[in-house]
Amino acid sequence: MKKAVYVRVSTKSQKTQSQMLEIKNYLAQQDISITSCVIYQDKQSGKNMKRPQLLKLQRDMLDGKITHVYLYALDRLSRAGTESVMAFLALANSKGVSVEFVCDQYLNHKEPLIKNILITVLSELARKEREKVISRVKAGIENARNNGKRLGRPPVVNPDRVISLREQGMSLQQIATKLGIAKSTVQQILKRNGV
Repeated sequence: MKKAVYVRVSTKSQKTQSQMLEIKNYLAQQDISITSCVIYQDKQSGKNMKRPQLLKLQRDMLDGKITHVYLYALDRLSRAGTESVMAFLALANSKGVSVEFVCDQYLNHKEPLIKNILITVLSELARKEREKVISRVKAGIENARNNGKRLGRPPVVNPDRVISLREQGMSLQQIATKLGIAKSTVQQILKRNGV
């Protein structure tokens, strides 16, 4: 049976290095090498608990392969609210798996009542923070639209329009500028159409 480390970031472009460094230092203080732990790492939103590595961790807990789980922080486990966090902790408890929070060490309280109260409050705060982030993103998008910014994928270019402009004698750069596309895109369209 092994110790486990679970880390999560919200997007594929984000890195877990800072979480891993904090956990590594925390473990070193307890004379535990991070290399002796099984690492579970997700790069997905914390809005639900159906993340591949979290599900694998839970299966390994059910199978008795894990004795201890180290989490960077409560919000790395879930931003879905109290129910999802408590369900995870109940599973861990039912299998005798201890769960430790590296950054939220006050959640490692030995008194179950105090621990549960803290987890309940912080889980709801994490859920609320997620709602605020979503609200800010929506407001930012709306503001950008109101200021004339075009969002989303670039418009699909009509090849006939590119060919027509070229036949009118425009240079590749002039066509690109007029249509708001890259010169290489103009070249590709003309090449595909044998112009």
